[in-house]
Amino acid sequence: MGLFDTIVNNGFKLKVPREVSSFLKANNAEIPDEFQTKDLDNCLTTFKLYPNGRLLELTRKPTGRKIKYKNPFEGWKDNRPLLEKIYHKLFVESKFTKIDMVDETIDIYVKSDLTATFEMYSYEEIGGRYLTLDYTAEAVKGVVKKAKLLKWEIEDEQEAKERIQRDKEWKQKADESLAKSRDLKSKWYYPLIKEIYNPIIFFSGLAIRGVCGWLSSKTYTWRRY
Repeated sequence: MGLFDTIVNNGFKLKVPREVSSFLKANNAEIPDEFQTKDLDNCLTTFKLYPNGRLLELTRKPTGRKIKYKNPFEGWKDNRPLLEKIYHKLFVESKFTKIDMVDETIDIYVKSDLTATFEMYSYEEIGGRYLTLDYTAEAVKGVVKKAKLLKWEIEDEQEAKERIQRDKEWKQKADESLAKSRDLKSKWYYPLIKEIYNPIIFFSGLAIRGVCGWLSSKTYTWRRY
């Protein structure tokens, strides 16, 4: 799917056809308030859309303070074989500068100055069926002047039942695969596979990539046309 931006609707009026209104009412639901768009910067930015059309954009503001850097992988259990851990410690992690302190920032919403026409869409499961809503919106200097419904779709009941059944079957297969993996890890010989076989595959891959890279550097010829 790639990157996108999120638009959270905080009360801006969005029109829907009678069929959608009836569907929402039957399921005691409201129009989804979170939409995605791929027509802007696609950098996972979040916008809030208010009843008067005003757009606020989420940004990060420095506080002027320094705080201790928190590794996003802190607390993760490292299950790699010992030889791979040693390799990464000596040849990968050693190349990176250790970070102790970073600038503290906080989330704030600021007025957007966006001027653009963009599509925003929602795909949400309601009452076991997916509702698709696709709007085109026009913003001028951070204010949405209008939003028009381009298309809508309510998932067919039979298709929804078939999808739910497929999801159940997929989950069952995934659970069975996970159970087999856990069973393998409980065997007495698993540590041998992990500490001997896995490093052979890992270092063989490194060697092959290294040889291919060396051959490529020796055979590549740059030509000026």
